[in-house]
Amino acid sequence: MNGPKYLLGSNVDWGQDFLYLRDWLNKRPTSEPVHLAFHGNLDPTYFGLDKTLPWPEQLPSANSAANGEQGENPKLNPACYVLSVNFLHGASWAARDGSASLDSNSHPSFHQARGLKPTAFAGYSLWVFR
Repeated sequence: MNGPKYLLGSNVDWGQDFLYLRDWLNKRPTSEPVHLAFHGNLDPTYFGLDKTLPWPEQLPSANSAANGEQGENPKLNPACYVLSVNFLHGASWAARDGSASLDSNSHPSFHQARGLKPTAFAGYSLWVFR
């Protein structure tokens, strides 16, 4: 899990973990929305990920962190947030969120996610936050 500290881009994420994400989601059926931001140009629907939503501008918090107070691991509103390690480690290229490209440097929720502890991993390049 330390690879992204040393390598980024297609060295660590080229879409190979979409299959792990699909399997992970299938094992945990939920009605919660799944927000996805990933590195690369692959279409997640090719891998059976056809119900993903765009990555939110801000990560909605269900506790006091939303009011400006910093918690160690703020509780997010019920949803599943899946983010490529490229953006957790500050990659500076466009991200895909399933519907469009995002600029990872100016996207506030990528910065928010860097302070959170992942709740699961889909392979080693997609980190899950809930």
